[in-house]
Parts: sequence; C-alpha cells; structure tokens
Amino acid sequence: MRGQPVVIDVADVERQQSWGAVLTYCASKSGLLDKIVAADVGMQDAVWSRCKTGQNAPNGEQLVRLMQRCGNHAPLVWLLLRLGFDPASLRPLESETERHLREAREQLDAERMKVRVLTEALTGRAA
Repeated sequence: MRGQPVVIDVADVERQQSWGAVLTYCASKSGLLDKIVAADVGMQDAVWSRCKTGQNAPNGEQLVRLMQRCGNHAPLVWLLLRLGFDPASLRPLESETERHLREAREQLDAERMKVRVLTEALTGRAA
C-alpha cells in the first residue's frame, strides 16, 4: 500500500541525529498512527517502537515498505547525506516506458543515418 507523496525538507532530515530518529521522522511526516505504520511495514508494534528508539532496525524490505507507505524517502536521504552524497543529484532509473521510448528513438536515429548515407552514396553529395 502506497501512501500519498509527502514533501520532506532535506535540512530537517539532516538534523536527525540517529537512525531511529530518521525512521520516526519518516513515519511522522505521513500522519499515520504507529500501529498502522507497523502493520503496513510488516512488524509488530513493539518491534516498531524499538526501531524508533534505535534498539532495532527494519530489514531491507521493511524499509522500502516504510518509505512507500509513508510517502517519503527520508531514511534514504539521511543515509545519502551521512555517506557524503548530494541527494539532489541522484535521479530515478528510467521506467520501462521511458526505456522503450529511448530505444525507439535510438533505432529511428540509426535508420535516419542509414538513409542519409545511402542518399549521399546515390547522389554523390552530402544530404
């Protein structure tokens, strides 16, 4: 279940002092109750509570579900900042539709080049 996209302030994320704090921040931005977040992420309430205090951590799949359900990527942004990356310079991978479009454009450009070469060869001049 995906939550509504929520805008987060990178400066707010950067101010989070710990992993537990950024998980709490992520969930709080969604406006969802802790019980709902825990259930949707796939963990018991007590485990979620320990995650928020830093005594436990979600596994990879749970982390992805948390970000999807809460509608923000605060934990990912926090990790990028901690590792010295600029979150603004990363871009999502192209979708399958975008990939098909790019491949079709590349194929069309290649066909146009063939036509140009053949036209030049037949006419003896640049097209």
